[in-house]
Amino acid sequence: MPERGRHLPLLRVLAAVAWADGELAAEEEAFLRSLMDDLDLSPEGRGEVEGLLTAPVSRDAFERYAREFEERIDDPGLRSDLLAAVERLVSIDRTRAVEEVDYLNHLRDWLSDPDVGTASGGASFWDRLRGGVQATWKRAASLKEGVFGPTAWATRLGEAVSGRLQPGAEAASLRGPRRDYVSLFGALLQRVVDADGVTHPNEQAALHATLSGRFGLSAAEIDYVLRLVADHVASGADRQRLCAEFNRISGPEQRIDLLRALFAAALADGEISRQEEDEVHLIANFLWIERQDYASIRREALSDRQAEA
Repeated sequence: MPERGRHLPLLRVLAAVAWADGELAAEEEAFLRSLMDDLDLSPEGRGEVEGLLTAPVSRDAFERYAREFEERIDDPGLRSDLLAAVERLVSIDRTRAVEEVDYLNHLRDWLSDPDVGTASGGASFWDRLRGGVQATWKRAASLKEGVFGPTAWATRLGEAVSGRLQPGAEAASLRGPRRDYVSLFGALLQRVVDADGVTHPNEQAALHATLSGRFGLSAAEIDYVLRLVADHVASGADRQRLCAEFNRISGPEQRIDLLRALFAAALADGEISRQEEDEVHLIANFLWIERQDYASIRREALSDRQAEA
């Protein structure tokens, strides 16, 4: 395989690992861009990696890229290159997210080989891995002034919408993290009930009931949240972005709770359409929910619905 073709599979995996926690830190982006500069990628390969830096990469995509790397790259040195690069990547932003470490452990299992040892990526590549951390952090500092700044997209949007909508006194408590959490929860629910192009009154009622029951919202607060949800949609927020923002402010149990709510909303009209189930499944992927958890919650939701019928 030409040298250019050997490096693209490596960078695909690294990009997926960088998105493991649902966001791309400025330090991670700077590190990946430095490697792109060091490695001799074709214009098409560079364009592909650039695309992977613009939106979250799902767990399914990570597993596909890792398997492709395992199948296509049998050079022990390049396998060692990948593991070393992932080790550096998961710590480059001074934190080690649980999801990133999980990906690293999977890669260690998949690429375990007693002969893996000497790296073969070339001096420039290894200079970047072994040193140059301060340069990477310096480069990251300039990126932080852009889309990866300290104020996340949902918060910036929420503040802008709040200033324009001027909620009444009853909805004034919806500020900051609580506002962001509830509005993202509602926006993902709305995606599911709209997935098949037909929003049944029972589905919309279920959305209202979920916001009221789970978060104790008043009618005024629900109205305010739904206006925030509409603005999330109007801003061009796609599934990946909504999930990345929700991952940023939630934990595993909260994501599982959201998945249960998604199934409940989709089943509110008595059945779940193929489009709705596809949407729920895609959202679950971007929420990093394990397949067995997804299958269990799906069975539970369908069983509950049958019992009610």
